[in-house]
Amino acid sequence: SSGTTGHIRCRADTPPPAQYDLVTAADVLCYFGDLTAVMQSFEKVLAPGGDLIFSDETLEGDFNWVMQAVERYAHDRAYVARTAEAVGLEVVEQKDFMPRTESGYDVKGTLHVLHKRAR
Repeated sequence: SSGTTGHIRCRADTPPPAQYDLVTAADVLCYFGDLTAVMQSFEKVLAPGGDLIFSDETLEGDFNWVMQAVERYAHDRAYVARTAEAVGLEVVEQKDFMPRTESGYDVKGTLHVLHKRAR
């Protein structure tokens, strides 16, 4: 790894090379509903054997994701796992955590650790 940082764009026409050993996204994916295109972009830039670590807000219910009253999305853990597997990422861990307190209430979150298998 070169130790550089980069930016991921969800553009299928010019994907960057698979070069990063680690990609992180803290408190970012709560602004996306369907995570398919985002996960595909992450998979494309991860080097084989690389890891993706991200947080999101946890959905408790019968949906893949929902737009909350606070104008952020919450995602179901099983949906995140299915989406990751569908694009070639293995779920290593999904852990409960509290990303923030908002208006006096704890926000329920999940820390996801995903891995791109080495070829």
